[in-house]
Amino acid sequence: MYDAAFGTEWTALDRTEAIERAFALGVSAACGEPDPDEYERVLAAVSTAYERSMVELAFREGRGKAAGLRRRSAAPDEVWAELVEPAGTAEGSNGEADRGSRRDLPRALSRFDLLDRRGGGIEATRLPDVLTRD
Repeated sequence: MYDAAFGTEWTALDRTEAIERAFALGVSAACGEPDPDEYERVLAAVSTAYERSMVELAFREGRGKAAGLRRRSAAPDEVWAELVEPAGTAEGSNGEADRGSRRDLPRALSRFDLLDRRGGGIEATRLPDVLTRD
């Protein structure tokens, strides 16, 4: 799954690419196709401890989400399509997804708004609603 979609012939990755690949590696591992060597390469491609922790988190998140879908008896190909392939990815003439122009993250890693600022001024210093008691 991972090799066909991403390939392993890369020499450098930026943080976003490393996170995307780590998530996909986690999904692949939960679907029965682990690739620990590629995961170590992706982890080594980022330079700071913060980036490494983000890569590790993406891997665990991918593995966890895929394991949850697998428990609901989803086939590995369905899990991969649900979590890794973005909606509307066009397939090339050879049946493979066009990964060259893709710069977005998988849906499961899309940004959530829990920590987004509500606005300027004093509102920016308030706790999010989920952290306050009524």
